[in-house]
Amino acid sequence: MATISAMMPYKIAILSYHPMPYHAAFYRAVGADPRLDATVLFLDRYGIDAVFDPEFSTEVKWDLSLTDGYRHKFLKNISPSPTTPIVMRINPGLFSEILGGDYDAVLVTGYDTLSAQLAIWTTKLGGKKLLLRAEADLHNPSTPMRQRIKRLLLGPLLARCDAVLYSCQNNHAYFRHFGVDEKKTFPILSSVDIAGLRQTRDSDPERGARLRSECNIPPDAIIFLFCGRLIPRKRPQDLLAAFTHVTRAQPKAWLVIVGDGPLRDGLEKDARAQGLHNVLFSGFKNLSQISAYYQMADVFVISSEYDPTPKALNEAMTFALPAIVSTGIGTAHDLLIDNENGLVYETGDTAAFAASMLRLSLDRDLRQRMGDAAAKTVDAWSPQANVDGLVAALDFCFAGEGGS
Repeated sequence: MATISAMMPYKIAILSYHPMPYHAAFYRAVGADPRLDATVLFLDRYGIDAVFDPEFSTEVKWDLSLTDGYRHKFLKNISPSPTTPIVMRINPGLFSEILGGDYDAVLVTGYDTLSAQLAIWTTKLGGKKLLLRAEADLHNPSTPMRQRIKRLLLGPLLARCDAVLYSCQNNHAYFRHFGVDEKKTFPILSSVDIAGLRQTRDSDPERGARLRSECNIPPDAIIFLFCGRLIPRKRPQDLLAAFTHVTRAQPKAWLVIVGDGPLRDGLEKDARAQGLHNVLFSGFKNLSQISAYYQMADVFVISSEYDPTPKALNEAMTFALPAIVSTGIGTAHDLLIDNENGLVYETGDTAAFAASMLRLSLDRDLRQRMGDAAAKTVDAWSPQANVDGLVAALDFCFAGEGGS
């Protein structure tokens, strides 16, 4: 087995449901770190091959590479329904890959699919160190019965982990609630490709201004930007309800909604019915297009009832945008700090949401101060910092303290 990483790199397998834009920079940083000898095991080709996503109501195929710069494998997914919870990932090849791969440790992402459970138990069967990362928090709407079942099943599973990796403080509290020992917890925080996004911005600083012109949005407009799936738990209807109040006092305000989903048609009808002419539904935008929307925006908004670690918030802060977020956002207590780099309102309170939007729309200096603070805050939530967190977890596991 491996020794301390300064002497010999840890050989680790990292399970990933499929290539994801916000994971790629972390995997590249892992691949470049001499302390690690890592292989990412993808459980599906979603987004590499074109796939219809029902939550986006569109076909998704990423237009930038997400798999260069690190070692990876695609394992065959035999699931008959790759978008259905629990059975979305069924990868029998995990058994031989983990047992025969000469790995010192396995990092399993999530525990809510058949393949995740297979990986967890195969890792323990093979006598390898088990690291687990998931992003849930205690705000997840659930019945008392489901909570009891979760405590009954999740507690013993977490007890078998040699280290547990958390994405934010709310996620850390979730694991502690289910009995994880503090000494077993290590940060791999919610992160995005900060350097890559800023390089894109700096290579074409006028891109946002051009997009405003293309969208027929005045240069002096104050743009509130939402990016995400238009699905019930995101509560996009609250955006329109709040924005309706804002436009009465701030005629320069615009709302740009980037994304698609089953609620889009109804939202567009509502906007027309309310006479909102300064609302733009842009639809789904791919990786090469999305930066321009952050560049043209003034404030980022997200209104979810439950959203543990929305990466669009990290992206917006990378572009120095202040944000207004609901209390349903898991990172609304450490990544976003109320009245410092953004504003927080109680989920569903559209009057408070509107007041926050109006406050920022009327105060350019406040937007600038909060935006500058947002950019500084997000710098600490970087892929490289997460590599350090992973190595710290592995050091702990192999120091004789983390075995189970």
